[in-house]
Amino acid sequence: MSTKDTIIEMLRTMPDDVTWAEIVAEGTARVGSQGHEAEESLTQEEWESAWLEECNRRLEDMRSGKTVSVPAEDVMRRLKEKYG
Repeated sequence: MSTKDTIIEMLRTMPDDVTWAEIVAEGTARVGSQGHEAEESLTQEEWESAWLEECNRRLEDMRSGKTVSVPAEDVMRRLKEKYG
């Protein structure tokens, strides 16, 4: 599996409320020994393609009712409750 495919699969399996820190940690673990070499081997176009594919998947999930959006006010309230 290519690094791009690994990243796409990782993003697909993560919950919608995952933090960026968790994404980075999971990505690092899944890429494994390739580490920064794998990151550096992805072109800007590959990164953009992977994110576009994931964004489209999430948009389709919202349109189909599989997931729902959370109002920004609720997100900010939760962040303030959690982090002060």
